[in-house]
Amino acid sequence: MSHGFIEELRGMLDQASVLTDADIDERYYHDLTGEAVAKPLAVVRPTIVQAGAPLQRIQERVEQEGHIFPLDLGARSSCTIGVNISTNAGGNRVIPYGMARDLILGLEAVTADGTGLRKYVRNNTGIDLKQRFIGSEGILGVVTRAALRMVPAPTEQKLMLCALESFAKVSSFLGIARQRLGGELTAFEAMWNEYSRLTVERVNGMVGPLPTHHPFVCPARSFR
Repeated sequence: MSHGFIEELRGMLDQASVLTDADIDERYYHDLTGEAVAKPLAVVRPTIVQAGAPLQRIQERVEQEGHIFPLDLGARSSCTIGVNISTNAGGNRVIPYGMARDLILGLEAVTADGTGLRKYVRNNTGIDLKQRFIGSEGILGVVTRAALRMVPAPTEQKLMLCALESFAKVSSFLGIARQRLGGELTAFEAMWNEYSRLTVERVNGMVGPLPTHHPFVCPARSFR
């Protein structure tokens, strides 16, 4: 890498994105395994990229158009769509919509040798390479852009909370919910007594909707 090329990078990018000399932190002196590597002549850090968009920002944007991006999890405000793709995230709506893998129409990615990958939904030729990248945790390359599957926003949402006496009844309740609600069932959880009780007793001002002595409490949610 020549110094002339470094200056070209500075001209194309934000000055703060290109680090050289003393500005290069020691963390760049080794790889992810801890092995020492030669000090780089320059480090280029991204500041605005499509794969770096927070999941919550994507959700809020598509809601303005009357749709939802079905992938949802508790870390929505801090996790990025690139990380969701790299880990094949699941989340709260796995039952009707599947994992992140099921919500990706196409990917743009860059491999270690600089080769680009671009694969969108209307293409039935050869191997579906995007599936190799989803869940690979960055081993095969870096996802830079993604085409996501959106669905119309539901018109109503219902939440059920049921206290049960055994795990066998938890399984039966899930079976009944799937049978009666079909594709409208979007989330189902089983909370052990210790957890459900602590969420009520340890939070000031919290009043539990059900008695806390039941072995299991199961919340279920449906969209329509």
